[in-house]
Amino acid sequence: MKTQKYALPVLVTMVWSLIFISSAVFAQKSVDETRKVSSKAEISISNISGSVTVAGWSKNEIHITGELGEKVERLDIKGDEDQLDIEVVIPRHANRVGDTFLEIHLPENCRVNISTVSADIDVDKVSGKLFLESVSGDFDVRGKPELLDLESVSGDMDLQVETHRINISSVSSDIELKNIDGELDCETVSGDIRIEGGEFTDVGIESVSGDINFNGDLNNRCSCDLNSHSGDITLALSKSASADFEVSTFSGSIENDFGANGRRTSDYTPGRELHFTMGSGDATVRIETFSGDIVIGER
Repeated sequence: MKTQKYALPVLVTMVWSLIFISSAVFAQKSVDETRKVSSKAEISISNISGSVTVAGWSKNEIHITGELGEKVERLDIKGDEDQLDIEVVIPRHANRVGDTFLEIHLPENCRVNISTVSADIDVDKVSGKLFLESVSGDFDVRGKPELLDLESVSGDMDLQVETHRINISSVSSDIELKNIDGELDCETVSGDIRIEGGEFTDVGIESVSGDINFNGDLNNRCSCDLNSHSGDITLALSKSASADFEVSTFSGSIENDFGANGRRTSDYTPGRELHFTMGSGDATVRIETFSGDIVIGER
């Protein structure tokens, strides 16, 4: 009788221990996969939540490590040496899944596509083209990619890249870029945009309510368009700039450190405009706001 008295609690404890161990096993699954790929393969990566960390290296292979989150079904790896798709697969009707953390090393010249919902994206040492997309995940990008194309709704951005082509689209994220040049295309709804760089060949920056600050030099053939509805625009150029300017605002002010300020367009409306030329007028600069103020000054 005494043996039976203690057998039941021991059995219950063992059962609960097995349940706990099973839960721990299925909660997270480790990933360690290697595939041969070409030096310029196209690699596509998809994750929901957690993080995706990518680093370029000199090997012609891709190495994937990490932990799959709770309720994640599997990690799909499909394709061949020239095109490989990596996808975190979740059950169709799963309400919540745990965070998945992926660390991926791949050839530095690859074209890399990364898409997430809330997972953060971290990329370094990739010299191929980068196409990055997230709803609310943060971006941390470093290196010298051939092209950076980035789309975000609300994620923060830390971009320390040296590249000649950048396209960024955001809803509420602030955009700050330093030490860049070449072609630049940025647009946001409510985020601020701050650009500091070298010589640009083509610039298009647009915001609805965010401020725009541009500090850079313009190539002689550069077309520079800065547009905001209610945000302020500040353009800083060197005294040696050669450009033709067309500046207008409906209800904002125009301040020009290189000459005359904006003049009224009508006695009956608050609109102001300014047309002037610096140097030979090689580049073209168009600045427009509805209610935001405009300042053109020296770097």
